[in-house]
Amino acid sequence: MVALIELAVLKMLNAHKVSPETYDFKSMWDSSLTAGENFTILREDLKAKGLWKAQEKEIIEETKAEEAKAEVWQKVKLEEEEQKLLDEVRNTPIKSADIKSFASAECFINAILNGKGEHGGYGLILEGEGGLGKSFLAESKIKESKISYAKLSGHTTPLGLFAFIQRNNEKELILIDDVSSQDFKDENLKAMMKAMLWKPNAESKRILQWNSFKTENELKKQGLMSVFEVKPRFILICNKYPTDEDSEAIKSRCLYKKVEFTRIEKLAIMYEIAKKINYDRLSEAERIEVVDYIKKHTSKYTIGLDIRTLIKAFYLRLIAKDWQKMTDELFGIDEELKAIDEMTKEKWCAEFGKTVRTYYRKKAELERK
Repeated sequence: MVALIELAVLKMLNAHKVSPETYDFKSMWDSSLTAGENFTILREDLKAKGLWKAQEKEIIEETKAEEAKAEVWQKVKLEEEEQKLLDEVRNTPIKSADIKSFASAECFINAILNGKGEHGGYGLILEGEGGLGKSFLAESKIKESKISYAKLSGHTTPLGLFAFIQRNNEKELILIDDVSSQDFKDENLKAMMKAMLWKPNAESKRILQWNSFKTENELKKQGLMSVFEVKPRFILICNKYPTDEDSEAIKSRCLYKKVEFTRIEKLAIMYEIAKKINYDRLSEAERIEVVDYIKKHTSKYTIGLDIRTLIKAFYLRLIAKDWQKMTDELFGIDEELKAIDEMTKEKWCAEFGKTVRTYYRKKAELERK
């Protein structure tokens, strides 16, 4: 039991004149339940034992407020733990060469690294599930190539990207990692991406320009220009690429590769993460136990077989007695995918109200899995 929650319980007991020396609330606290659920159990137990005495409204409200604080604290800690683990995963080297899905991705990366930008080779968008080694693969290949590069990670503003490119304009390549779907939808960022990833012919130049007078003065103070010719090539890495018309226009200006993994490949990566991740709150044997459980209780029809779910399962293994049951609830079943194996094409289309084209797309997805 964490200190903040224990303090809230002691405050509740004190309000009802119940001594914590004689009432063993710690033995009743179930870490697999939320703070609110545990408080309810304690109140009901106190009532059953005749120890719960009605108090003034403000005392009850205060207790509820303490419960709410404890709930918020618990949620924050869960998010912090998940982020910590995700950061560890990003820094965990995966043996990419052993994963077949990386083979064609390597070819695309090499095409950018070995080329000079001609014929649409000024950029590469690499899309695929998070935490499965795309970034590690790309940066490893860049380092092997010995070319000069700069790396930008996480969300940035349009002006931030404009300044970053200009400051690193003499580099041969810029790696932009963890680009979000929202970044691709930002009007200013979209305009910049279109300009920096394409020029129509050999005589043209890739030009980035910032038109705000106020911002121009700010750029000058930083020793930056409001307009310049872009020189580097780019690799942009994202988990999910949007499908709107403008995003397609960006994709059409550069190379693009979607990295998809089979279930077997995902499990292989999960086992490698379990063995290598620097997360000593669970032993290696306990981490492998989690992956073993996921392997046994999932199938090719499972929705949610990804690294974020693995991270949540690690955390559940750490805090909850009933972690297996809770892990099961992290997954779902793709009923449309499962029915591909059970129904004829005609019956499937009628059952789900989908077209024949969708049927074949789903069938291809199942074969890839």
